[in-house]
Amino acid sequence: MIVKSHQKYFTPSCSIAFLVFLSVLVTFSTSKGAEEKSALERIKARGAIVFCADPYNFPFSVDNPGSPGFDIEIANLVAQKLGVRAQFFWIDTGTRGGLGRALRNSILEKKCDTFLGLPTGKEAEEEMEEKGLVLTKPYFGTGFVLMTRETNTAAMDLNSLKGKKIAVEMSTPADWYLFKNGYERSLYRFVPEILEAMDKGEVDVALVWAPMAGSSLKEHPESKAKLVENYVPEPTLRWNLAMAVRKEDQDLKETLSQVLEELSKGGQIKDVLSKYGVPFYPPFPEE
Repeated sequence: MIVKSHQKYFTPSCSIAFLVFLSVLVTFSTSKGAEEKSALERIKARGAIVFCADPYNFPFSVDNPGSPGFDIEIANLVAQKLGVRAQFFWIDTGTRGGLGRALRNSILEKKCDTFLGLPTGKEAEEEMEEKGLVLTKPYFGTGFVLMTRETNTAAMDLNSLKGKKIAVEMSTPADWYLFKNGYERSLYRFVPEILEAMDKGEVDVALVWAPMAGSSLKEHPESKAKLVENYVPEPTLRWNLAMAVRKEDQDLKETLSQVLEELSKGGQIKDVLSKYGVPFYPPFPEE
């Protein structure tokens, strides 16, 4: 019985094709290796870390080098710690689709390495997880605080204000909290309106969003209003803020968490916030 051989032989054309294949394979492997660099390695290689931020979110962030907002200044401190430049990709979170759309069109499309100023907590972390994102450790806390024109504020808290009308921005978590818990409310559209009403003597106390209230008072030093010192926001009216990174960029998450913790404990974040009149709270214990 004759067994026919099915050996394959290289002709010149086959050899050329094979060499082309090898060339493509090597190129693919090289590019794949480059893609597999960690997030931190990519940042170091380009010499810059790119932050996603909202250009219309003062006092957090704004596209204005003269007064860029505290999150932008914190981002610059982070970049300095990493030994690279800070660059920014601006994305509006106030358009249709809100934050979710902004995340999809920015960090999830790899327009930046990290997204600034996002709230933490179980629900927030679950939402980020669903989107393929994770949060760093928080770098400071904020919330709704008391503002008053009264001089004696040592014992002032929400419990002491029962039966007294409290100014509040309508349709905010603070508005809902006061309504739910039986407080008298005086509704306003914006914090500057509350400030004006307080200076006119129309209202004596307000429950306001700390970043906006602090920055408004900073812009109007002549105002009779002031934030109540040492006031700690109610547990349901306070949040910690962190940065978001893509889930696969664990090395960047860990490094940013460490740097942010150093800046928070070292007082640099508090110093930045004070420039904008915003009270600093160390990250609150997670409930």
